[in-house]
Amino acid sequence: MHVSIRRYRIEPEKMPEITRRIEESFLPLLRELPGFVSYQVVDCGDGFMASISTFETRQAAEQSREAAADWVREHMAGFLSGIPDVMTGQILLEVS
Repeated sequence: MHVSIRRYRIEPEKMPEITRRIEESFLPLLRELPGFVSYQVVDCGDGFMASISTFETRQAAEQSREAAADWVREHMAGFLSGIPDVMTGQILLEVS
């Protein structure tokens, strides 16, 4: 399993609209990608949010990174500040 983690600077009062947009138009896009497993959005506080996308393969996680970048450019103008921090990696340990 592999994840793509993205951290964004946001205006906290815009979080409800951001999550609405993600739920309505980004999640359907993610679900169509091969190897999709799960997706989480985290309110990190202090004007930051993070998203964690889990996929079966590294290739799929990297593909999601590209899809997210395209989606953010198209749907999130005015909601995010600066360039997000983006990481992709293999899950080495998982506990449920």
